[in-house]
Amino acid sequence: MTSDAEGVLASLAARFAPNRVLLMGGYPIDRDGEPHMKPLFYLNRTHVIDRLDESLTPLDWSDEYFQAGSATVCKLSIRIGDTWYSKSDASGDTDIGGEKGAATGALKRAASKWGVGSYLYKVDNDEYLPGFYVGDRGPFFTAEAKESASQLIWDDWFLANDPGAMALLGLCKGCTSEADMKKLLDSNSEIVKNIAKNENMLSVFKRTLQRYKSALNKGKN
Repeated sequence: MTSDAEGVLASLAARFAPNRVLLMGGYPIDRDGEPHMKPLFYLNRTHVIDRLDESLTPLDWSDEYFQAGSATVCKLSIRIGDTWYSKSDASGDTDIGGEKGAATGALKRAASKWGVGSYLYKVDNDEYLPGFYVGDRGPFFTAEAKESASQLIWDDWFLANDPGAMALLGLCKGCTSEADMKKLLDSNSEIVKNIAKNENMLSVFKRTLQRYKSALNKGKN
């Protein structure tokens, strides 16, 4: 891969400012008569197009659409040097936007194959957060749930700047007991010391560890 290609792909895959990331709820489950949902994160069409324009130029990418059964397919092509490369993905009609919503969904899915916003699929969002209904509409996240979901995105933003912390947390998430987690942290004390040098990073690290510990304790119940 040429350095030009590496630079373009890295630019496409770069994280978005957390305040540009939007929130929606996954399929709800019932807990004590109230809906709970996993937070799912996404980008709007404008931000995707802006990223393509910024990472390339408006003349160095193109999108084409066609139907495949009931789905709308987007073929998203980018030019690196003198060569065009293409990736495609599809989306069905949406309840709100119909075919237009399907085209938007297909564009965002195709763009994610080029790295645009693909990290959002990997955000640590295993916890189901509380919601509520308004008549026959919803469910909607509670204010507290929205704040918790926002914190996940901001934590991811900070962790992306410290690969060592992110890698260590990934290992901690795979632990099956708090004792194993402690052993892992003790054996990586130098990384932990480096994390502690940054107050914000240390707060994010501790908060994420606490979520993992809470998940372990729930699994025991």
